[in-house]
Amino acid sequence: MLNITATEAGRHFGKALATAKTDPVFISRNGKQVAALISFDALQRLVERGERKVPPAEFEKLVADFIEKRRGLLSALVPLG
Repeated sequence: MLNITATEAGRHFGKALATAKTDPVFISRNGKQVAALISFDALQRLVERGERKVPPAEFEKLVADFIEKRRGLLSALVPLG
């Protein structure tokens, strides 16, 4: 999971977009998370699961598992900036 400011997202949108293909990018403004950049495939999976009425606890576990599986890749990425 990558956390960047809105300013960084604007300056380095290409890098943020490339990262979002495999991992969510969380964008903050004034210290508060305001948006997330995710791949289209990830969004489709979330929508499909939502249509199947996935319980909130199961949804949270799916997101946590997704992030955990990609933690190694994130630590290998060069920080934006």
